[in-house]
Amino acid sequence: MSATVQHASFWAGTPALLAVAFGCALLVTLALLALLWPRLRRPDVRARVGRFTVPPAPPTLQPAAAFAGEAPAREWGDRLFGGGQWWGAFKEKLELARIERPAGEIVLVTTLATLAAAVVLSLMAGTPVLAIPILGLGPAAMLAIVNQRLARQRRQFREQLPSHLQELASAMRAGHSLVSGLRTIASSAAEPMRTELQRVLADEQLGVPLDAALAPMARRMASDDVKQVALVAALHERTGGNMAAVLDQVAEGVRERMELRRELESLTAQARLSRWVVTLLPPALMLVISIENGSYLRPLFHTSAGVLLLLVAFGMVVAGSLAMKAIVNVEA
Repeated sequence: MSATVQHASFWAGTPALLAVAFGCALLVTLALLALLWPRLRRPDVRARVGRFTVPPAPPTLQPAAAFAGEAPAREWGDRLFGGGQWWGAFKEKLELARIERPAGEIVLVTTLATLAAAVVLSLMAGTPVLAIPILGLGPAAMLAIVNQRLARQRRQFREQLPSHLQELASAMRAGHSLVSGLRTIASSAAEPMRTELQRVLADEQLGVPLDAALAPMARRMASDDVKQVALVAALHERTGGNMAAVLDQVAEGVRERMELRRELESLTAQARLSRWVVTLLPPALMLVISIENGSYLRPLFHTSAGVLLLLVAFGMVVAGSLAMKAIVNVEA
């Protein structure tokens, strides 16, 4: 009786196999075209001739004048999500993480890859149940990658900050002003410090007070230490004083917090590893069981109670992983 029900299922028939195979091939082709189209697209006649007749744009205009292949993805994303506040925050994250691909293209590729993975896994399991968690895991994985690269940039900024604060204090002792000292540091600093200081100096040249120009950098880099520097700059502008000594104290405090942060990371390393082990253990165990005895897990995917228990287990694993993440992430 069970064999009859299995052969009567649509997902086990030949039409479903052909439809899913065609859908997977179509999605993979669209994803490849989305990635390769900016490079395969040939410029028009005006663009080809313009390279020999028009002088190159100045360096300050190069980020705004991106190559023509990025325009469709950017315009598509702005038209579809431009009204949402989260879209602006997402584009800012990509910029701070130094991801050069347009936000619309990243969303498009992620959507196509997620749909393709959901269809393939559903076909392999013989049930569309696996498509439900995969549709959520695709965007979550993309956001995790972006956040990880953003955290790396902010960590590099924190590591660069103490030495540059000491350089700024030394420049002020040598007779430089605060702005000229920042300009000297920006000319020789590495990324991401150079870009952030150039933004601050550009705002200051437009007439923005230095403390107000430092506030966006503190927000972008999630650095309370930059807020202290902005406060010191505001006090120095209003009352004066020995700012070089104050900057030395701020740099020493930043260094002490970095040492404390490294100690906390070393103490919680085992807990972070345990979180990933506990999170990945259930799907790894299901994979091993399905390889050894595929019929053992069949009730989880082909019965209503099994599907319900599978979804509940998936939610509990995700909730437990997030809870362990909140426990081990200690802000220094």
